[in-house]
Amino acid sequence: MVLEAKYGRPVSGIAGNQWWLRGDVRPSECLYAFQPLYQDGMETSLININNPGTNNAAIATTPTFAKATGWGFAAASTQYLTVGSGALATAVPISMVCLFQADNVTSAYPLMSISRSATTNEQWVLEAGGGTTNDPVRAVSTAAGVTVAAVSSVPYVADTWTVGVAVFSAAAVRFAYIFTKNNIASAYAHYGNWGTETTSSTPSTSIDTTSIGYTTDASTPTYHGGKIGACSMYKIALTHGQAVRIAEALLELV
Repeated sequence: MVLEAKYGRPVSGIAGNQWWLRGDVRPSECLYAFQPLYQDGMETSLININNPGTNNAAIATTPTFAKATGWGFAAASTQYLTVGSGALATAVPISMVCLFQADNVTSAYPLMSISRSATTNEQWVLEAGGGTTNDPVRAVSTAAGVTVAAVSSVPYVADTWTVGVAVFSAAAVRFAYIFTKNNIASAYAHYGNWGTETTSSTPSTSIDTTSIGYTTDASTPTYHGGKIGACSMYKIALTHGQAVRIAEALLELV
């Protein structure tokens, strides 16, 4: 299948290369991949380009769309998407990757999540952690109301294309990475300014929602404010090398 023709892939940069499978990730290990950036319209952008027709995205509250910038989310407008039917994974390992911009560094913005809609505080989230110490990318796990998070060692910058990666390897092993145009050249040595956290956390197997730009904490739902150019989710723990390779390919888009 020629992705450029069917799904509006760009004709320059990494055209023809499947960024979500870099580092020898297998298609069967990828739960979904979306690239609204450079697509021809909202409808096309909701197609899972890893496996069209399976785990496509659906509009909960419509974000904006622009070919040059992808999906646009306004936190105050409660805009977000859901993916597939229910929780696409209910146990680790899980990995999440997102090419994003955030409107500011004063608010925490969920980029991608798997969570439970009927109760509070059961979730895995890739988050732009504005308003927390050092404004990092965070890999958040919440179980029975207790939140733990791995954080990147450097902050994100508002209105700047950034790749955030959350890897939930095991109940007590999670990683957070941040990649930008400025640090990708050294990422092979520094693994994307990563951080890890090792407190055991096992969200309930009753989680039931997979979202983009939202996390379904029933008492205080939170929404992304900014842009998402591409994102992907995996049922494996990406290695450091795979995270770098995927991020490198994504940053070639911008």
